Amino acid sequence: MSPILPPPDREPARDEQIEQAFHDGQEIIVQVVKDSIGAKGSRLTPEISIPSVYEVYLPYARTSGVSQRTKHERERSRLRGCVEAFQKEHGTGALFLLKLWNSISQRYKTAKAKTLLHEDLPLSMRVLRDVHRARVEKIRVDSRETFARLSKFAKEFAPELAALNEHYGGERPLFDLYGVEDEIQKALERKVPLKSGGHLVFDQTEVMTTIDVNTGAFVGGRNLEEPIFKTNLEAAQAIARQLRLRNLGGIIIIDFIDMRDAEHRKQVLQ
Repeated sequence: MSPILPPPDREPARDEQIEQAFHDGQEIIVQVVKDSIGAKGSRLTPEISIPSVYEVYLPYARTSGVSQRTKHERERSRLRGCVEAFQKEHGTGALFLLKLWNSISQRYKTAKAKTLLHEDLPLSMRVLRDVHRARVEKIRVDSRETFARLSKFAKEFAPELAALNEHYGGERPLFDLYGVEDEIQKALERKVPLKSGGHLVFDQTEVMTTIDVNTGAFVGGRNLEEPIFKTNLEAAQAIARQLRLRNLGGIIIIDFIDMRDAEHRKQVLQ
């Protein structure tokens, strides 16, 4: 499989003026990389990129590479090997992204200037594309219309995901059934209670997020080491969940409760 649209005939020179690269009346595909703000128009680029979960497909690129965020050379080499092996078997690009680009290319053949060829997928389809993992058993949808769109999307671009879709027709609201509203409320609050009686305190600044673990009312008997250990263990799992719910990244500092037992510290770290 290969892109329907051919790549540009040549790479533009760095000092080339835009009027040298294009001429009046020429139709090209461009991508909006930044929306308009006030009197400033949108920022456009002819360098098309289509992102997915772990990959970004560059239809006109002549090479493939690994993100600069991956610092370890051994891991970079491993990833390059994976990409090269995939390209030898399937051709350039990941299959989903390649199918999507070919779909855009087909629309481009008959489209007139100023036509929107593609926009980012709606939330429901991004969930199907990005959130699916081996441990995800079902994606339940309570809207027949959305379910139909998801099924069509999966059939066209990712047939292996079609079995995950399931329409929910029960009378009880889906969010109420799974306590989603409660989880959303917790994700908006600074203080998050733990089942043990302890709690977490989230503080966000521009440079980092700090999380303080407290035992609260959970102090147990004379031996404090055991309840502290259990609180820290529960906090470690709860924090991972909250980071996902709150979509937090960057520098994160966790202040666990001090533990004297080296084995307890090792288990919490694991």
